[in-house]
Amino acid sequence: MKLDTLEKRMRRGVRSQRFGMYGAAPMALACAAGVIGDLVQGVPWWKAGLALFLLVGLWAYMWDSWSRAKQMADVYGARLAELQDSTYHAITFADKNEVAAFVAALGQQMPSPREDLASYEEDLEISATTHAGGATLYLTDAAMDAVAKAFATATNARQVPGRDLPRDRVALLVGAPDAPVGRDDIIRLLDS
Repeated sequence: MKLDTLEKRMRRGVRSQRFGMYGAAPMALACAAGVIGDLVQGVPWWKAGLALFLLVGLWAYMWDSWSRAKQMADVYGARLAELQDSTYHAITFADKNEVAAFVAALGQQMPSPREDLASYEEDLEISATTHAGGATLYLTDAAMDAVAKAFATATNARQVPGRDLPRDRVALLVGAPDAPVGRDDIIRLLDS
């Protein structure tokens, strides 16, 4: 699930970079206090050079960590906003077996040598939520196009913005599968 995975990676990466920055700050402050204390006591600055060198290194590390965290937030943030603003298509089924048969049939079509389905590999994502025996599928635009080309029938789907997708979705297909997907595999994913 690209949207949830991207959001988790972004938060984890930014958090680790900020942790490095905040972890170095107390050491840099202690080092600065030592250098200032030595200079106030009349110690020549070249004798306090090691502490000064350490201080400059810590501040450089903190600046680097801060700039990496900002860069990571900018890059992931732009892609996350793009995914949250994209449109997903929701199709509700009354029975889990219908969902499994539908996704398995599409999964069987995807690894076939058909040229019109081969281009959907990267943006194809199908996820689902279950409810009272049935399930709701959430398809990206690429997945919806693949469904239309594979089955040549239009399905009744409502559009859902990415930011309104339920968090408890289960990924059924992400990218075009290399091998055909079975109905039992889909049911196992839905029940997990």
